Amino acid sequence: MYRVITSKRRIQSLQNKLVEQFKRQSDEIRYPILGHQGGSWKEEVFYSEKFNIWFCGFRAENRFWNALGLGEPVDEVNANITCEINFPFEDINRRIAGVFAEDEFGNEFILHRGKIGGGRRGIGKALFQEQYRGKYVTAIDGEVDTEFALIGDVNSEKLIQQIASFVREVHRIKEGGGTVVAPEFTFNEEFFGKKKISGREETEAICNHGIIVNALASVLEENGFNIGKDKNRDLFTHSSGELRNIFEVKPDYGNSSLYSAIGQLIIYSIGNKAKLFVVLPTGLKSSIIKKLHTVGIEIIEFNWVDETPEFIGIEKIKK
Repeated sequence: MYRVITSKRRIQSLQNKLVEQFKRQSDEIRYPILGHQGGSWKEEVFYSEKFNIWFCGFRAENRFWNALGLGEPVDEVNANITCEINFPFEDINRRIAGVFAEDEFGNEFILHRGKIGGGRRGIGKALFQEQYRGKYVTAIDGEVDTEFALIGDVNSEKLIQQIASFVREVHRIKEGGGTVVAPEFTFNEEFFGKKKISGREETEAICNHGIIVNALASVLEENGFNIGKDKNRDLFTHSSGELRNIFEVKPDYGNSSLYSAIGQLIIYSIGNKAKLFVVLPTGLKSSIIKKLHTVGIEIIEFNWVDETPEFIGIEKIKK
C-alpha cells in the first residue's frame, strides 16, 4: 500500500531531487514566456532534447509549482504548458494535484490526482480518469484511500522518461486522443489481487508500465488499428463496434504478474470474441507460453532498445 508523504522536510527534499534530475538530464536552459490566468512572465526552463520535454519548477505562494510542456521552447516566445505536477509544502491538500508517496519498502513515487486543466469545457478529472492509459494505484491519503495515477519513481534514472510519458498522455487526452471506451463490464477487484513490490527492479518495472502501454498504442495506430482503453483493460483494438484484441501489459513475468494478467484477460473478455494478449519482456519459458496458449492467450514480447520498448509478435494481432 502507498501512503501520501506529508512531512514538510521530506516534501522539500523530494522536490529538490525532482529539480536536480531535470537539471542533470537536460541539454539546454531556455527562457521562454510562461503564463496562466495570473499573468505571463519570462522564466528559466530546462529542456531535454532526448525526451522533447521542458520543465520549470519553483516555490510559489502555497505550493511547489512544476510546469511541463512538449516541444523545444524558444527564448522570449510563449511556451504552452501541457500540465502541472504541483505539490503542497506539507500535509494533505487535495486542491493540489501532485503528491509524493512511499510504499511499505520505502520506495518514493510521484502520484497525480488526475486534475488537469485545459481551458476548455469537458477537460478535467473525469476525462482524465476515463482515458488515462497509465497505471493507477491506491494510496492512504490522510483519513481516506484515494486512487492516483502513478507517474514515476523519484529515485529512478528513468524518472524523466516516466514523467515525459505522463505529459504526453495528458496532451493526448486534452487534444481528444480518440480513445474509445469498451462496452461496460464491471468487476470490483483484480482477479488475483495487487502485485507486491519487493525490490528496486520491480519498482522500476511498475513505473515503466505507462511507457510500455503508450509505445504499444503508437505501434498499433501506425499499423492502422483503432485503439481504446478503459479502467479494466490496458489497451484494446476495435472494429465495427466490436472488441477485436485485448492487451494486458506486464513489465515483468513474475508469478504474480502472470496470474494477474491471466485473470484480468479472462474476466474482462467475457461476452466478446476478442483475441487475448499478454505483453511481457522477452525471456518467458516456452513451456509457460504453451500453457498460456491452452487458455487462449497469445504473447507479445518486447525488448528495451535505447530506452524504448520494441515489440515482437505484432503480426499476430487481428484486424
